[in-house]
Amino acid sequence: MDRYADTAARQRILEIPPAEPKEREHEDPPLPIDASDDGSDTGETETHRAWSSQHAGIRIDDDLDVISDDGLEIYSFLAAREIGMMLILGVHTNMCVLHRTFGIKQMVRWGIRPILIRDLTDTMYNPGMPHTSATKMGPIL
Repeated sequence: MDRYADTAARQRILEIPPAEPKEREHEDPPLPIDASDDGSDTGETETHRAWSSQHAGIRIDDDLDVISDDGLEIYSFLAAREIGMMLILGVHTNMCVLHRTFGIKQMVRWGIRPILIRDLTDTMYNPGMPHTSATKMGPIL
């Protein structure tokens, strides 16, 4: 987020008053893989941060877009605009797309209906761990 701290898109979301989502119970279906080792096939447990910015080919609109990596900020943005559905995309469906604070599982618990844009998604997993189809995703709503 440091790279975007002074951008209009980042400032816009920071100006939105925090909403208070109602947490609803939701049982998570099992994933088709065992990612209990966070997908590491080397035994490393330290997380690695590979990216620090959006791809340069993706234009951020200074008049319309917002930038956040915080689930409550994103929920507050959606609630302020009375938006009940969101499109979500990413690379690792079993990690970031599902489990981040702004990911599918949290948004479902807060009453937002996420739609996964699945083109180019993948799964982070250790091929030595039990799995069926690494990208098989059943309904979670």
